[in-house]
Amino acid sequence: MAGIRLEFAQFGHFDSFDIIRSTTSMVGVADDDLPEPIATGLKTMYYVDTNIVKGQVYYYKVRVIR
Repeated sequence: MAGIRLEFAQFGHFDSFDIIRSTTSMVGVADDDLPEPIATGLKTMYYVDTNIVKGQVYYYKVRVIR
């Protein structure tokens, strides 16, 4: 199954992570205006996004829940 594997490092103590994905840049977008997360409550330091389209550009943000 094709997908994009996102890996990130944890610095400090965190309870979980959310993954937010967009097809447009999210730089400068206020938290309230971000798209809905595609995954919530992750406890692992990686996520595999299998719901992708070949050739499409994706932008991701990782939200930390503490």
